[in-house]
Amino acid sequence: MLDLKEWRSRKQQSEDELEFSSDRLELCTSISTGSRTIYDCELQLENGIIEILNENHQYLPITARRIHYELLNTRPVCYKNGSKYSNDNSSYKKLLRVLTNLRFRQQIPFSWITDEQRIYENNRGWQSVNIYLDSVLPHLFNNFERDLLQSQPVHIAIICEKATLGPQIRKVAGDWGIPFAFIKGQSSSASRYLMLKDWQQNGEKDSIYFLVLTDLDPAGIRIPGYYNFKSYERV
Repeated sequence: MLDLKEWRSRKQQSEDELEFSSDRLELCTSISTGSRTIYDCELQLENGIIEILNENHQYLPITARRIHYELLNTRPVCYKNGSKYSNDNSSYKKLLRVLTNLRFRQQIPFSWITDEQRIYENNRGWQSVNIYLDSVLPHLFNNFERDLLQSQPVHIAIICEKATLGPQIRKVAGDWGIPFAFIKGQSSSASRYLMLKDWQQNGEKDSIYFLVLTDLDPAGIRIPGYYNFKSYERV
């Protein structure tokens, strides 16, 4: 159960703090929190997380799972016995605990970490017409984007195995108006139907070019077979 008394005692984030600051986070240098001792190994993990957030600043918010995959590249020491961060359940649980501590200690903003599996929807509507108009009118025509693919000789789409690459894919694909799909290691009839429907709406061009982003593991290697590619080149 959420401790409301403890929650209210914490400093309220201002509206400015809810936006993604352009400042880079500073690395942790102190191992004293006033309530407990942070071991040097945990400090290394905290700093590893902060470095990843700084490197991915333009793609915020990102998921804890994305940070997990990034940590597998650097593998900081995160256990008192000298063991390094690994691709196992123990390391991932430790990451989640450290991320929670960093946010409640206000060392990283809550808004920088997203959980795409547990969605909270504010479904209450608007308090008044004036508040609605003040919110909507300044951005009324901001979402118009010309279809850049309509003049291309082929249809182009991106297939990505890992949803953790979502912020990067959405930014790059959004700049060029390229459709994309996250398939988590395997396709489905629904996703293939939507891709073909999009191809039909784009003029049923003679060829479809897919950029497939996967791991070189059995699940990733099987992905071209799900779509019956006529030919493909592995890069």
